[in-house]
Amino acid sequence: QNSKQKSGRIINSEFYPAYNQFCIIDCQESVPFRLTRNITTFLTPLMVDGIVASVLTAANSCLLRNQDVIRNYLCLFIRDDLLSWNSTKMSMPDDRGQRQLESQLRDKIRNNVGLIIKRLHLLMPSQSDSKNHPPQPMNYKVLKLIEDATSKQRLSMMSSTWQPWF
Repeated sequence: QNSKQKSGRIINSEFYPAYNQFCIIDCQESVPFRLTRNITTFLTPLMVDGIVASVLTAANSCLLRNQDVIRNYLCLFIRDDLLSWNSTKMSMPDDRGQRQLESQLRDKIRNNVGLIIKRLHLLMPSQSDSKNHPPQPMNYKVLKLIEDATSKQRLSMMSSTWQPWF
């Protein structure tokens, strides 16, 4: 049986992050993002491996170059999302209760933002020892993510809502 079916946990990562019981972003899906066979057929391999991979790499580079600005926006987004997520778990009697909750969540917000920035850094090429390893293309890690996202085996592990029905 699927672990999600056992726990009753529902993940919808297309619009907002999923959090674990410690308020840390947690996504246990087998694919990094939605790129089904229908999407890849529509886009063609040239688009997916060429333009999409290049755009993802360029966007990642831009985000890292403007890391301070992105960090501030991420703090706001994660803060609002965590407050909203926590409000579904408990009721806030007044503004004082919300401010107290915000102060309790500061470290969790900082940790989540740090994890997101770390993931952005992981997509960039690493400095490898050129004597032992040949240099990899700039978008190698993005191409690996695309490979994982289009893997038939990984896609088959996703819920039926990910599968095309037309």
